Parts: sequence; C-alpha cells; structure tokens
Amino acid sequence: MGEKTEDNEKTPEVKENNPVKTSTETKKSVDVTKKIRDNPWIVSTIVLAVLALLLIFSGNMGMTGKTISEQDAGENLVSYLNTQVPQGEVTLESIEEEKGLYKATVSYQGQEIPMYVTKDGENMVQGVQALEQTSNNSDQNNQQNQQDIPKSDNPEVELFVMSYCPYGTQAQKGMLPAVQALDDSIDFNMRYVSYLMHGEKEAHENTRQYCIDEEQGDKYMDYMTCFLDSGNSDECLNEANIDENKLQSCVEETNKKYNVTELLKDKSSYRSGRYPQYNLHKDLNEEYGVGGSPTLVINGKQVNSGRSPTAYLDTICQAFTEDSKPDVCEENDLSTETYSTMFGYDRENGGARTGDDNDKEEIKCTKGCKFDDSCISFGHRLEIDNKSMYCDISKDLKLQKEENQSCQNDFECLSNECSGGECFNIKEKVEKIDSKVNKSNNLLKSIWNFLSGIFK
Repeated sequence: MGEKTEDNEKTPEVKENNPVKTSTETKKSVDVTKKIRDNPWIVSTIVLAVLALLLIFSGNMGMTGKTISEQDAGENLVSYLNTQVPQGEVTLESIEEEKGLYKATVSYQGQEIPMYVTKDGENMVQGVQALEQTSNNSDQNNQQNQQDIPKSDNPEVELFVMSYCPYGTQAQKGMLPAVQALDDSIDFNMRYVSYLMHGEKEAHENTRQYCIDEEQGDKYMDYMTCFLDSGNSDECLNEANIDENKLQSCVEETNKKYNVTELLKDKSSYRSGRYPQYNLHKDLNEEYGVGGSPTLVINGKQVNSGRSPTAYLDTICQAFTEDSKPDVCEENDLSTETYSTMFGYDRENGGARTGDDNDKEEIKCTKGCKFDDSCISFGHRLEIDNKSMYCDISKDLKLQKEENQSCQNDFECLSNECSGGECFNIKEKVEKIDSKVNKSNNLLKSIWNFLSGIFK
C-alpha cells in the first residue's frame, strides 16, 4: 500500500509540469495512432529512413565506420600497392584528409600519383591522372617552378636517398655536379631514408657512403662518381684510393651505434612488415616527414625539383638571399640531361649511341622502345596515326587497352586505370556513385517530406 501511495503522490507533480491536453491535441494523437495501426508499413519506412541516415553519417568515418590514423592508412595502401607492382617500388610521399577521405600521394617509377583511401584504411580509389611522361630532353624537365623556399646566405641542402633505389641513384647523379658547382656556397649533406627496400646490401652501402663522406671526404666525389656509374663498390674503393681499414672501423662503429645489424634480423620491427629500419638519420626523416627516395630538403623544407644537374642547380639557387647568390646561378652551364635510373650515365630513357664502320650513329635502346630517331621510356604513351600507344616492357609499342581488358599497369589502359588485372574507367564509376548518392538523397528527402505530412 505504501508504494501505491507514493506513486499517487508523484502523479500531481507530473501534471503540474505538463499542460492538460486540449481536445484538438487528443484528437490528433488518436489520428496518428490510427494511421500507424491501419498502415504498419509507416513504421518500417521510419526504421529504414533512420538506418539510411545512420549509414550516411557513418560513411564520414570510412566504409566500416572505424577510423585509423593517416600514417597507418598510408602504410596499408603502400603495402598493398607493392604486392601489385612487379618491382615493389611504391613509396608514400604524403597523406592528408580531404573531403571525408584520406588523400595519399604515392611515388612509382618517378611519378607522383594521388590516391584516395577510406578512413578505415580498407578501401582505396585511385585519382584520375595522366601518367604520360614528358620527353626526357624537353625544356620542361629543366625549368623549375618558383617555389616558396626559405632563403639564407648559405643554404642547407639535404638529399634523402636509398643507395640502391633506382630513383635515388638517378637523383644522386643529377645532384652531385650541382653540389660541385656551388662548392662552399651551400652546406650539402647526403642523407639516408629510415627504412630499406633493397635488402642487406643497401644497409652496407648506405653506411659505406656515409663513412667515406664523414672521414675521407676528399675522396667522396671520386667514389660516388665511380659507384653511380658501375655499381661495383669494391672496384670503386680501389679507384678512389679509399683507406679500407679506416673505412671498416667507421662502418663497424656506425652499425653498432644505430643497431643496423640487429634491425636487419628483427623482422618484428620491419616497417609495414616488409622493410627493415635504418636509423642513421631517423630523427631528420621524422622532422621533415620524409616518406621515400629521393626526397630533397632545402633549409628545412621539402621541395620539388627535376633531376638533371641544371634543374637541381636552379632549385637550390632559389634558396639564396639576393645578395648572396653566386655567379654560377646565373651562368648555369651544367648538363640538362636527366640520367638513367640505377647505374650508368645514359640518358633517362636508356638510349645509347653506337657507331658502325661508316661512323654512322645508330640509336640502341637499352631501357625503352625505339621510336623514330630516339628512345622512349617504358610506360611512355604517345599518339601514332591517331592511335593511342604505349611502350611495353617487351620494348615494343602496343595499343592501349579498352575497359575490362586484362592489364598489369595503368599505362596499358586508355583510362590509365588498371585494377584487379583489368582496365576500368574510374571517372565513370565515380559518376555512377555520385548518381546513386543523389538518388539516395532525393529518396530521403521524399521520405522526410512524407513523414512530416503525416505528423502535421
């Protein structure tokens, strides 16, 4: 009885806080209840509308509704891409949030490609971008856009590479002549990316180059010029007259200080489960946000540059204050050639000239396809007699492929998109998705208007 009395005592308090319903309001409540009882599908519609709204809002977090960090999403993407390309050379350049997704810029075969990843890191969409490379000898390769590079009287220039990265060696071959031309007017340092993609030999060569520069600096240029040409370190140590006992002592000390050998053995510490850490310049990698090889940093800021000697010189010269700029910046008579990747000083497209008995020159393409009187790089696209062609790794020019045809590389497809072994048109797919989203929005709007009319 006591509990019943207490319940009765609370009832007047509720009535005091809620005005007594008028007969009109009571009638509306009865009408709505009757409509729902007579039309049970209304409840189903409401539930479906709520679920649709939940899906829309959860979509801002990713396909699965969870969110991972930008760096984790980027590493997931690069790890996946390296299982899809023949040589596994994809590296992450940058990643940032854009329009509810992560926009990642990855580097592959010297090209930077934008890609989008859902925030859960489990789905990716490649952006539409022409991957056609320009002619290697074009002026465009050597003209540097004016960049917002911090100025100083004695610019600090740092080039981050992996010693066996094809594009790292290409960058070194272009950078060293510019460094020699600028001499003491800049503070130049070769740095090394904080992970290895080319095995134990890369760890040894990174450390070898570092020690020669640190302790036998007067022989560094001779060694590097030889190594970048032949790739034979033993031969180049001898040619550059390196004191090998002194070098070995430095290598052992450096390996011990930075746990190089231990990190090579400890697979649990590998980046993305694939790449050993190499911590010689780890702090600088983190400070500048270095993601791959090569990365150029001038006065503490990442900058872009072509890879010919004259292009690097032009870029560095932008970092001088007006009164401190050396004369070589105005003269700039360095080579405009972008050298080949890996070892050797051929042109970037791999063309080399050979003579016959009549001293006539003939083009021999070692790393590309022959076209007219020149060589074009693998993956290069061009129009021939109104047909879209590309340079295949077989060294043959082939027709680009239609949608749904089999492929291994983006450049094989007319759409520049190869996924799951087939060419596809991402632009059309995005347009279809947009169309579906618009239809969904219109449906939800109609549902909302309908429900609003019911409850008026």
